Amino acid sequence: QEAERTGKSSYVPLALFFKCWHMYELTMTFGDIPYSEALQGDNDVFQPKYDTQQQVFLQILNDLDQANSLLSNEMDKVDGDLIYHGDMRKWKQAVNSFTLKVLMTLSNKESDEVLNIRQRFAKIINDPANYPLFESNTDNLALPYYDIVNNRYPYYNNNGIQTANYMEKTFVDLLKGLEDPLLFRYAAPARALVNEYGANDFRSYNGVLGSAPNNDNAAQVVTGRISNIHNRYYDEPINEPALGLSYAEQQ
Repeated sequence: QEAERTGKSSYVPLALFFKCWHMYELTMTFGDIPYSEALQGDNDVFQPKYDTQQQVFLQILNDLDQANSLLSNEMDKVDGDLIYHGDMRKWKQAVNSFTLKVLMTLSNKESDEVLNIRQRFAKIINDPANYPLFESNTDNLALPYYDIVNNRYPYYNNNGIQTANYMEKTFVDLLKGLEDPLLFRYAAPARALVNEYGANDFRSYNGVLGSAPNNDNAAQVVTGRISNIHNRYYDEPINEPALGLSYAEQQ
């Protein structure tokens, strides 16, 4: 309604997309929810009826398809777009990638003739011109942080995470066994081992067993042979963005 009042048509498909996003989260949590009569308080609909989850998903899929059809590069740029900086094609990619996520969620309902899961999926995959998808990590639907008050990375300067959080042994051992260098981004080397082996040596990293008694784990921590969480999580005000939907998930 606000988009229509101000003559900014670009906001209509984005409003549809975010409506679908939140309704998806609601129905995944609660099942049957109001949808067809929801968000109509201005029409005196203060007790909207509950739709079945099948009806909710059908409306989500139809609204996402409408959002895709409305989005185009010729639309006016969206001011203050922190995610895609007004690039409407990237929003179009996000809409279709999210649609695939919804369809994958419904994969056990493939035989449902009302939802037409397989046909909808094929329609998107087979028509990249009209249904573009994420093509790389640069297309991720991600909210960046800024070194500005109330916009910094949520764990920045968090004393608890830097003094009371240690890596879990099962997770650390898995990455060490795979020789996965992501360990060097998740964890800090144990202070009693780093001088001997170096920060980029898997032998410098250890974790405590999450199921072990707290006293046992505390005793290990005192030895300095247990890894903290990486300091970037509390030292960097910007750090990595918050991912809503990613190319990796699409793949």
